[in-house]
Amino acid sequence: MKIEISKEWCRRMAQHEGDAEIGAGRLAVDPVFDDDQIAQWDADDKLEERERERILDAVTLSK
Repeated sequence: MKIEISKEWCRRMAQHEGDAEIGAGRLAVDPVFDDDQIAQWDADDKLEERERERILDAVTLSK
């Protein structure tokens, strides 16, 4: 099946959406095309978690 999206369709949809901001964040990620980005987000999440643990340990030790 071949799907063609015309410029006219894009214009109608853009006009229909008006000034609305639409975004799905990570939900909009397609793992087939965005594997590298997903891996980076996972690494960032792990780094942030380790940083939070380090800060909590430092606060706990200072009491």
